[in-house]
Amino acid sequence: MESRLMKSKNELESSLTVYHEEIIKLKSEANNIAKRLTSKPKKYWDSNLTEFSDLVNRIIMIQETRKSLDDFKDSSISEFDRE
Repeated sequence: MESRLMKSKNELESSLTVYHEEIIKLKSEANNIAKRLTSKPKKYWDSNLTEFSDLVNRIIMIQETRKSLDDFKDSSISEFDRE
């Protein structure tokens, strides 16, 4: 029983490590987008709507990925709690 618990604990730790690493990547990407958006005046974005739209789509993708990662984390914790 202890070995099964240790295996479950190791799996949870591994899952949380993946979660943590991916969240760091998403935060970095979001930070890069924010810097890009704030580095140009509004007038620039008004005349470069395609580029602006691409950045907005990347923000939406980050939000969706974050939701998926949160679901993954919650599922991993729930599985561990059931052990």
